[in-house]
Amino acid sequence: MALTQSVANKVLNHLFRNTTMPSPTAVFVGLYVGSAEVGGATAGYARQSITFGAPTAGVIKNDTEVRFPIASSDWGEISSAGIFDAATGGNRLDDASIAAVRIVRANDQFVIPVGNYTIEVK
Repeated sequence: MALTQSVANKVLNHLFRNTTMPSPTAVFVGLYVGSAEVGGATAGYARQSITFGAPTAGVIKNDTEVRFPIASSDWGEISSAGIFDAATGGNRLDDASIAAVRIVRANDQFVIPVGNYTIEVK
């Protein structure tokens, strides 16, 4: 999992150039099939709120389970995820590959267990 280049630049500017960096009021996780986000409400898909515990040694992990809606149609092969500052639209803050690619079919539910979404800053 890696912060996007845009976020990394904002952090560097904030720390070393005295520029402000607003914090989002909430963050949301989205799922990707290839380079495209899963296809909208018609498939029973929506980004989900995600929360994180306090960082340890430059690593932060989700502190609650994230359950996506039950798919009303096939979503495809989920290969990556991203963190956003909005439920729709917004800015992508983090990119993450999914270690075990998973095919989500109709009536299936994608779940991110506690501690499985990790963001590391080195």
